[in-house]
Amino acid sequence: MSQKIKILIADDINKIAEDNKNIVSQNENVEIVGIASNGQEEMEMILEFTPDLVITDNKMPIMNGIEVIEKINATELNDKPDFILFTGDYSSELNKKCRELGVYMILDKLTGKENLLGAIDDYIRMFYNNANNVNTNKITKSSLFDRLKNKLRK
Repeated sequence: MSQKIKILIADDINKIAEDNKNIVSQNENVEIVGIASNGQEEMEMILEFTPDLVITDNKMPIMNGIEVIEKINATELNDKPDFILFTGDYSSELNKKCRELGVYMILDKLTGKENLLGAIDDYIRMFYNNANNVNTNKITKSSLFDRLKNKLRK
């Protein structure tokens, strides 16, 4: 895999952002393009660095993760990033909103770190399969979303 996946991390808690960076950096096919500490910085960095994937906290100062996703979706940006949303307040309403916005995955802030590396690996496989026009029914945004949703219900 020649091209690295560009990832932006956004979290207002520095320790969580650094932990996520350390987890994600374990994959050699990833390049961390930045770490934002609030929604406004996240927006600016998305527009500047055009990441493939953004790992964002939902509750941040200035703009929350959902607001950032809504604003990015409303832009004329050609290559909009995919989003993994970290939240401590998972609800069916949030799940519905994320589906409407096309969020790649929701991870629970308390237990999601355990699943983050696997989610990144799945994303990379999907990214390269799509880039190579490989037809795959195994890995789709909705199937990963459904797997996570079912896991959180247990």
